[in-house]
Amino acid sequence: MIYRWSLLNHDKKILKKVKTEWNALLKNKKLTEHDYHKFLSEHAGIILSPNDFSYMVLSKIKLADDYEVDFVTIEDKRSNGMRYNLIEIESPHSPPFTKAGKPSARLTTALQQIDDWRFWIKENREQFKRLFPNETYKVFKGHLNYSFTIYIGNRENSEPFLEKRNELASERNVTIRSFDSLGDYIDFNRFSDLAPDYAAEMTEFSYEIRNQLASPFFKATNHSMWKIFLKQRKGNAHIFTWNASTIVNLREYNKLYYDFINKKYQKRCHISVHE
Repeated sequence: MIYRWSLLNHDKKILKKVKTEWNALLKNKKLTEHDYHKFLSEHAGIILSPNDFSYMVLSKIKLADDYEVDFVTIEDKRSNGMRYNLIEIESPHSPPFTKAGKPSARLTTALQQIDDWRFWIKENREQFKRLFPNETYKVFKGHLNYSFTIYIGNRENSEPFLEKRNELASERNVTIRSFDSLGDYIDFNRFSDLAPDYAAEMTEFSYEIRNQLASPFFKATNHSMWKIFLKQRKGNAHIFTWNASTIVNLREYNKLYYDFINKKYQKRCHISVHE
């Protein structure tokens, strides 16, 4: 059975529900980083998955026993290999800058965290390559293709210092965004019924597997499950296309997945393989 995930591009009920819940969380000053992490982990496919070439989001990934990364998004950059974006989340209620225009204590701590990760990668290159496999065709094999993002503050407490924030981000080679921007992703993301066959390996999989791979209702994958995937995977290049079946079976799906395919949607949420 092939489900029409593309219906979400027009029928926004489910996405509006997610956006409403997210906005409510952002307004609640009693919540902690843990609460925001939990929600993002539950809705990783909708909020954190950047495009049609990203089918896994990792949660609480350990860099040996030294550090723990809140989230890692994985994107297939085709000839440029797999790109891993290491994400640090803070709080929407923590302004990135003081009233005097200086980086706040919370932002300073987050930037130090990124520096620590960067140094760890430099000192543990081979270990990083095993944890985040990659192989490219445009550059030498084993190229480390990664980036860093910090989510801190909200639109209101970030607005007065946007230029300063962006300048700092450029200087430190890191992306700094507000928590509101995560809500924007819910609005801007577009969903497809099938994972595209941009690599020859994808054509080996059935339409059903490609359809399930394209589902936006997957949760973030924790460190233990990621280690299992690494043991089972084939290849380092195009790991989504080489391992579509494995990914579909390892991922967990949230309640919205079952809401989407329940009887209320049955007449229009699926099509036959030959349609």
